[in-house]
Order: sequence, then C-alpha cells, then structure tokens
Amino acid sequence: MRVYFDTEFLDDGERIHLISLGMVDEDGRTFMGTSCEVPWDRVFAHKWLRANVVGYLQHPRHWLTRAELRDVAGKWLEARAPLELWAYYGAHDHIALTQLWGPLNNAPAWLPWVTRDIKAEMDRLGVPREDLPPDPVRAHDPLEDALWNLTAHDVLRKLEGK
Repeated sequence: MRVYFDTEFLDDGERIHLISLGMVDEDGRTFMGTSCEVPWDRVFAHKWLRANVVGYLQHPRHWLTRAELRDVAGKWLEARAPLELWAYYGAHDHIALTQLWGPLNNAPAWLPWVTRDIKAEMDRLGVPREDLPPDPVRAHDPLEDALWNLTAHDVLRKLEGK
C-alpha cells in the first residue's frame, strides 16, 4: 500500500531530530504524532522552525515519547505492509522516520529502505510545480503536507496515464 508522509525536524548537521510525523495511506486513513523528546530549547531558538512549525504542533497531551511514537506509528505502518513510501523532497523525511528504530539496520523488515520522491517524479515527467495542487493552507503541518503528497501523486499518476 502507498503511504504518503511528511515530517518536521530539527537538523543540526549530526542528527535529524524528529519533531512531528504525518501520514496518510492511499485509502485516506491518517496518522499524526509529535515527539515530546525533541531538544525544545533548540527548536524554539531556531527562527524558521519557530515561525513555520511550532504553531502546528498538536496539543502537548497528544505528544509521545520516541519509543511510543515508534510503536504507534510502527503498528499503523505495519498494518499497511507491504509498503510503498512517498514524500516530497523526502530524503530527510526518510531518515527522520527510520531513526525511530535507531540505526537503519534496526528498522523492521516490513519498512522500506527507500522513500519514493514526488519531486523526482515531477522531474521525470516534466511536470512543473504550478501544475500540481496549491500548497496546503497549513504548510509545514506534516499531516496537511502528507495529504498534499497524496493529492499531488494522484495528479502525476493521471498525467502519466496510470
């Protein structure tokens, strides 16, 4: 099953600290989780994250530890296996997701080692950004972005005739 996802994260050059994860499967079922174990002092000190991400975070009573987020998101994903993961400019998103299990070789066997990229698919098909749906109103809300990924990929598939 195709799963479209997006993450918000703090990249410090040594580690990608997952802030939040939004996912939607091709049937429209969604998942959203926020980690309570991010170095919040650094997130709030980061001007771009403070301006573009912090306002979309779930209420703190819905935040999960990394272990809880791994377990809950893992069950959600495993129920959809075999998986095909899709993201827009998804390299960092893939790392943020797989690091929930630690090093890549700790990831469960059902979790793909690659995320297919909507931007790469746009380039392959020669589709300009303006031919895709407009950005979500709440850009950088990972669930809204995951839903946009699904919609954008649907447009690309129709343009390709699949």
